[in-house]
This record gives sequence, structure tokens and C-alpha cells, in this order.
Amino acid sequence: MQTAVADDAERSSEFSVSGGLTVSAGFAGLTKTAAWTPIRVRLPAGESATRLRVWAADTEDQPVGSPWQDFTTTAAGGLEATVHIRLGRPDGQLAVELADADGSRAPQTVDIAAPLPQSASLVLVLGDLAAASRGVRLLEDDDGWRPTVVTATVDDLPGSSSLDFDAADAVVVCGSVCPLPEPVFKALDGWVRDGGRLVFLAGDSLEKLAAADAPELGWLPGRFERLVPLRSTAAIETFARASRPLPATNDRLQMPLLAPLPAGAGTTLAAVGPTLADLPLAVRFPHDFGTIGWLAFDLDQGAFENWPGSDSLFLAVLGRERTRAGRSGETRRDLLDMSGQLRRSVDQFTGVRPVPFELIGLLAILFVTSLYPLSWWLAKPPSGRGGWIALAVAIVAFTLLASTVGDRWKASEWQSTAAGLVDVDVSSHRVRGFSMTGFWASENTAIALSAEPAGDQLPVQDGQTVISWAASTGRSFGGPDTLVPHASLAAAPYSYADSLSALEKVPLAIATSGTWQAAWNGQTTENALSGRFERTAEGTLRGELINELPFPLEDCLLAYAGWLYEIGPLASGERFDPSRGRGPRSLSGAIARREAVGEREQGGRYDTAERDADRILVVASFHEAAGGRSYTSLETGLLGRYDLSDLLQSGRAVLIGRGPRGTTWTTDQDRKGDEDPHALWRFVLPVGRGFGSSSTDHPTSEAEASP
Repeated sequence: MQTAVADDAERSSEFSVSGGLTVSAGFAGLTKTAAWTPIRVRLPAGESATRLRVWAADTEDQPVGSPWQDFTTTAAGGLEATVHIRLGRPDGQLAVELADADGSRAPQTVDIAAPLPQSASLVLVLGDLAAASRGVRLLEDDDGWRPTVVTATVDDLPGSSSLDFDAADAVVVCGSVCPLPEPVFKALDGWVRDGGRLVFLAGDSLEKLAAADAPELGWLPGRFERLVPLRSTAAIETFARASRPLPATNDRLQMPLLAPLPAGAGTTLAAVGPTLADLPLAVRFPHDFGTIGWLAFDLDQGAFENWPGSDSLFLAVLGRERTRAGRSGETRRDLLDMSGQLRRSVDQFTGVRPVPFELIGLLAILFVTSLYPLSWWLAKPPSGRGGWIALAVAIVAFTLLASTVGDRWKASEWQSTAAGLVDVDVSSHRVRGFSMTGFWASENTAIALSAEPAGDQLPVQDGQTVISWAASTGRSFGGPDTLVPHASLAAAPYSYADSLSALEKVPLAIATSGTWQAAWNGQTTENALSGRFERTAEGTLRGELINELPFPLEDCLLAYAGWLYEIGPLASGERFDPSRGRGPRSLSGAIARREAVGEREQGGRYDTAERDADRILVVASFHEAAGGRSYTSLETGLLGRYDLSDLLQSGRAVLIGRGPRGTTWTTDQDRKGDEDPHALWRFVLPVGRGFGSSSTDHPTSEAEASP
């Protein structure tokens, strides 16, 4: 949770280039390495151009060009276009390339503000919320590290894609700035649905949103009915753990009244009344694969604006706690995270291993010996001719020897590997996937590379796919924040094709490897699972689920709250009843592989040298639920978006099992590799109502379904 700049620091949001061209990067001038970054380019009226492409370096300092994007005309008569690119270097340097009917022009270099490091935690605030900047100071650890807060306006957001918010760990939206422009709302809502964390602060402002029938009403856990007066503020002060009471005002405090929350709507964090179902103050609930924390007050207005309790109230809804990792934890986190660990796992190939250092040292000693004293002895009088012959023979011999050694330890055939996830929300039928692939090149080549959802097992439609380089993490060698880039043996620029799902002319040098990653989303019309789960008085599950997929799932685990059911194989059409068998185990204990020894529970520490991709992905799936850094000593990194712990805390159940691959990687060359044919499939299940073909069943009562 590292911060590189002061909260809400003054940053330039636009950078001017010759010809009146201006460039805006990220939001409010703030960017982050290794994250998808929106680059918005504007041309004044009178300038002519038809298309735009932006170049940014990857971690090997090779320029990568975005897809060409057409310009659109603004209301002022100028031109505007937005592209997305990942920043692989900390220097903040871009190149902007324009094209018109006569062809492309020479790229112009643009120096934007230095991006935040990859390990930084960033909170984006839409609205004037002083409590956010004050509140994150309470998260500061012993070394002074805390999240970075950036306040942006709607004009700072291009609203072109959910990738606009990829750099943010959380987005806070104040009801006073709503309704948002439709493109911005769609981009932000898509980001949340694909695993983002949103905090929606809306109380009195809901009347205005209801009158306008604003789409932000979908960010509420239930239907808004009306505002009701709040007679006592004790529940607010208790929830905020405030040291001072909420100041009295002339206007009586009001809060929204929602229709009774449906079964499985989420977790009520606080309420006015003796039970959590009376009048919710704060609710955290799932939004497909993401979560929304709703607070029934506008913290940027009225009595809350300057109340110290607003800081802790904001953090309670944000769902973040102070970290005490210390400097050793920060160093480890910056050098390796779980996404970097997955990359190491993928970057393994049959017959490819490091040449032993002892052999390298021995060959070096022999080569130096052949130069001196052997060559000197042969070159000394009286003949003085044998030395040159010996030198030539030594060079040829050691060249052949080095080639032989390389062939012995480096495979001579093309190879590929892959590991990935497929997530299915059985209620909304939303699907997303993540995959990382590696290639071992047997010759110098340049390939075209693309990815798409496999689709042969579960059809996916109406989505997008993005691919990019996958690199080491942080300041480690080959990471995006290292000052010296990792040298490439096949240095050459390459670019995307017509979309972010395909790359062209990607260089690969002989006897080297490269890794790439893909993320995709979409909708499916097929039922993956069906059944019905209810929560028992003990906090476990009762009911059943049925595998309706056309393939079996192996090594299945079912997680709910703090419990884990070990199912094993689940064939197509097979049922599972959680009330049968030996019952659930502790989720954290099962993930950490703790076992009872006598009257004590013992378990090994997480192995940071782990190379089993399935094990890495399972731990990343429940990272926070299993203890987070206190267990793994690692951050999740780019895999944090795929941690389902928040959904478990919001009342969802998660089934996880091994199935067929979910992402298809394609190259333009006919090469046979050993690409991993399977992926980890994860299914998000509601509790308290039916799902799949049972979704028409009547839901259970609120008392039965409430977590």
C-alpha cells in the first residue's frame, strides 16, 4: 500500500505538444505502471488528423503501439481520441503518432508525470470528499506507507472503457456528483462487475437520483422508497467508533428507506434498530464479481463534512484495515507478489533449465588459460607462429563447446505453457477469464499473437478481450519499476492489430522465453450449475447443487463464509449435498493446509518458491480469507482483482474446480507446444434462493438468509 505522492497532490492533467496537441494520461494526471492507462489526445480546431496511435515501452524497453483509433469531433470543433496502453517503465514517456489520408506522421515524444509504482494502492474519489484523504491516514503503517487518494472530476474521465479504472484499487462515488454521464457510468459499472470495489455514498441525494431515474440507483442493495427522519444518531456514532458526537444542525437528519432487502442481497454492516433488517445504515453487497459498499449518508455534505467520525465511517464502508507489515514486508512485497509467482510458474519449459554455475566457471577458466599462458608459450621465439593458430583453434573450439552446452541445457523445439481462471456468476450469467501464457522460441522469429475465450465448453458473447506482456513485479529485475530495463535480445518495436486482443510482429530471440497475459469478459446464456443453498443456524450450508456443464470438474472445493467443503470430482449431471459426508473444514486452515496434531493445529508456511500454478491460483482465490499477507507474506498483485474473499464476506458461496482451458491462445505460425489444457473454474453462487434452472424457486425468508 505504497504511496509515491502526497494525497490529492497538484498534478498537471494535460501535457502540451507542438501543433496545439494536448495529452491527458490516466485520471487527474495520475497513472500507475503495469496498469491499463487511458491516453486522451486532443487537437484544436483547424488541425487535421484521422487516426491516433500511442507508443509506450514495455519492461524490456521495447516500444509497444496501441491499436489505431479514429478521431471524433468535439463540440468546440476540435478532434479527440482515447486509446489504452500499459506503462512498462517508470519514466512516464510516451510517443504520439497521428495519421491522415496521406499516411502516418513521425511520432512526437510526450513526457507525462512519473507514474505511481505497481505496488501502490490507489483510491479514486469522484466528488469533494475530505474524509477520504483524512481517512486513509488511519491506514498508515509503521513505515509511513498508505494508499494514495486522488480526487477527480467527471471531465477527467474519458468514459470509453472499463479499462479507464484499471489502476484504481477502489473507486468512491459521492451521490452529489450523480447522475454521471452515461459513458462514464457504463465504464465504471463494467469495471465493478469485473471485480472492482466501489463505495457509493448517497443519502439525501437519492431523492434527486430517483426523480431522474438515474442508473446509479442500481448501486443500491434494494429499491429506494423515500427519505425518513432519523431521530437518534447513536447508531452512526457507534458504527463509526467516533470519539465525538455528530454535531446538531438546524435541519433534521434524514436517511433513505429501502424496500426490504431480498435474500442474499449482501451483508448489512450497521442499521438503526435492534436488528440489522430494520433500517440499514451501511450495506456491502456483490455486483457480479465486484462489490459495492453503500452508505446511507452524503459524507461530503452537511454535518458529516467536517465531523472527525466521517473518517472512520468512510473506512468502515471501504473495508480496509491498517497494515503492519513493516519494512521487511514492504521489501518482499515490492520484489515478488502472487502474480509474479504465477509468471515464474508459467515460465517453465520441458528440457529448459539454467546452466550450472560451476560449469560456466570451469569453461571460463579453460578459455582464459588457452589465451594465456598457452598462446603466449606457443608464440614465443624461436618459431613465434603457433600462437595465432592456437588462438584461432581456441576460439572455434570454445564457440562449438558453448553451443553444445546451450543445446544440452536449452530445449531446441518450440514450446508453450499456460495457466488461467474462468469465473461464472450463475445469477447474472456474467463470465470472465484470465490467462497467462509463455513461449519458448527455438529460433529468431516475430509472431502474431491473439487470445479469445475458448467458448467450446461455455459459449461467451458480448464481451471484450485484452492481452499484454506479463513481466516481473515491482523493482525486481525485469519489473516495471526498475530503473534499468531488462535487456531484450530481440529488441524491436511491435504493436497491436485492430484491437487489444491481438499483437503483431512480437519479437522472440532464439533460446529465450516470453510471457503474456489475457483478460476477457462477456455473457453466457447457458446454465453452468443449478440448485439451491440456504444458511443454517450454525453458519454452514444446506441444500444441493448440480453440475450442468458438459464436462466434469476435478478437485472441487466449495467455500462459504469461513467454511470449506472438500467435494472432490463432480461429474456432469452429478449432485452435491453439503449436509452429507464429513462436513466442512475451516477455510483458512484448509487453504493453509493446517492439520491437527494432538490438541494443537499445525501447518506449514506458504512457500514463496511455489511453482504449481493451480496451488498459486487457489491461494490467490481466497487470499484475504486465508489470512492475506500474514499467511503468504505476499501481496496478490495483478491477481488481486480475482480474489473472491469479498464475495464470501458478502454472503456468496464459491465453487472452485479444475476443468478445460477457458482461453485459446493463437499464433500465426503452425507450432505444436505443450500448452496446459486445463484451467481453474470458479462459480459464484447465491445463498437463500435458487440458481440455474432452480432460480424460479421462491426465496427463503430474510431471517433464514441473513448472514
